[in-house]
Amino acid sequence: MKEIKKRLKIDFLILSAYTGGAPGYFPTCDAIKQGGYDVEEGYKLYHIPGPFKENLEELILRETEAFVNNILI
Repeated sequence: MKEIKKRLKIDFLILSAYTGGAPGYFPTCDAIKQGGYDVEEGYKLYHIPGPFKENLEELILRETEAFVNNILI
C-alpha cells in the first residue's frame, strides 16, 4: 500500500477487490523469494494453476497505477 501511494503521489487510498471467495493474499517479491507454505503450496487450495512468479508485486503495482491514472484523467 505504501508503494502504490508513493507511485500515485496521493495521501489517501483505499483498495478493494473481489477474491472469488478465496481467502489469502498476494505475496510480495520478498515473500516469494523466501518461499514457505503460502508461496509454495497454498495456491493449490485456491485452484490457481501454479505458484506466483517473482514479478507479481511489480505487475500488480504497475496495473493498479495504470488503472487509477486512467480513471482520474
